[in-house]
Amino acid sequence: MQTIVAWRMVSGTAHVLAAARQAVAIGLTVEEVSEVLYRDWMRLEHALANRPGLHTAIISLQTITHALRSDLEPETEALIDELMGHAA
Repeated sequence: MQTIVAWRMVSGTAHVLAAARQAVAIGLTVEEVSEVLYRDWMRLEHALANRPGLHTAIISLQTITHALRSDLEPETEALIDELMGHAA
């Protein structure tokens, strides 16, 4: 699924990004704890300039990781900081 998302994001048009978003949604129904798919979702929402969607992706992942009592991967934390404008 992640390959489909990556391929769809290459062209960057809104229509193709919407298809990538759909691929992420399908992937998360199968593997709801995949940080790779959540990172893709975050990148998609950022590319679409959809700040509320970006927040939704972040909060959804944080909720799941909190419920599992696990930490976010360093790559995910760095991406969140970057996309939210907190990059050093």
